[in-house]
Amino acid sequence: MPDATNPLDGTRISFEDDGGAGAPVVIHGGFLDPVPLVRRSPLAEALRPFAEEFRTVFVDHRGHGRSDKPHEVAAYAMPLRVADAVSVLDVLDIESAHFVGMSWGARLGYGIG
Repeated sequence: MPDATNPLDGTRISFEDDGGAGAPVVIHGGFLDPVPLVRRSPLAEALRPFAEEFRTVFVDHRGHGRSDKPHEVAAYAMPLRVADAVSVLDVLDIESAHFVGMSWGARLGYGIG
């Protein structure tokens, strides 16, 4: 699983990129959902038939999965979490993407907006 580094605080964020030339879709699960679980979600399954139309990128939240797990409460502030998502796009050289979030991932989507 590749990593991105948040430039604001150095937190390492893990993600999986399915590649492809389609429109990028970044998918974040709930706060306790690591990438392998999100990949098996109904949402991810619904996108599979359209694999050529979308480039799916699955991201672990900070504190979960293979991403770094800071211990300070302040490390989980929304601006830092938004920068996590942007750092993944930067590593992949993606200028813009669709963002899909489930549960806490949806909350993060509002923060990105």
